[in-house]
Amino acid sequence: MGCARVDQDLRLLEQQELKKYAGGGINLSPPRMVECERVIFMTPAMKQFVLDMDQQSILEYVHVREGDTARGFCVTLMGSGIPYEIEDGSTAEIFAALPDGTYMTDDCTISGNQVSYMIPGAMTSHPGAVECNIKLSKDTAALYSPEFLIVVDEINADA
Repeated sequence: MGCARVDQDLRLLEQQELKKYAGGGINLSPPRMVECERVIFMTPAMKQFVLDMDQQSILEYVHVREGDTARGFCVTLMGSGIPYEIEDGSTAEIFAALPDGTYMTDDCTISGNQVSYMIPGAMTSHPGAVECNIKLSKDTAALYSPEFLIVVDEINADA
């Protein structure tokens, strides 16, 4: 599922929820938020960026706030400036070194030469830099993307 597909699916879900709950007198503003039975559905903020598989320096940053759970990213993979071809049957995983010294891995979604991922609360629970790589694999072959950072900004309690 690429960025456009994620956006399309989220818009469809939002429309379905609006239709489902519009007749119940529920306040539907702002337009990107639907409240129903004490649950709030929010369209996630998706950061889009490009990673060149032939580069090795940190070139991209995804900024989030401590505790965010409605943010994600969609990265377009390139190879020497041209779209990187991800073979059918490949899988993508994110490898992340968290600010508290722990590590986590999780599955990502592939669509064409794009990899998308919704950032879970476990990645945003501590302020600091989350060092990340995307691992593409098929059969016994594996290829890691250049490192990128998810920067978790601390919530200012005085705000």
